[in-house]
Amino acid sequence: MGTVDLIVDYYNAIQVGLPAHAEWLGSTYAIPIIYVPLLMITHIAAFYFLVRPQSKTARAVLGYGATS
Repeated sequence: MGTVDLIVDYYNAIQVGLPAHAEWLGSTYAIPIIYVPLLMITHIAAFYFLVRPQSKTARAVLGYGATS
């Protein structure tokens, strides 16, 4: 699942009125309430780790910018 897919699913759920009819979900209520937001948070954390600048230690371990 991608981030865009999750955002589209949020939009579609609101458009069909799913929040007003949560009783229809039964025991699967935990999926949109717990797991989907957790999945979005992990996507955001992964993007943060991908785009943050690397530290000098990480570059040295990976072999970038080694001066010898």
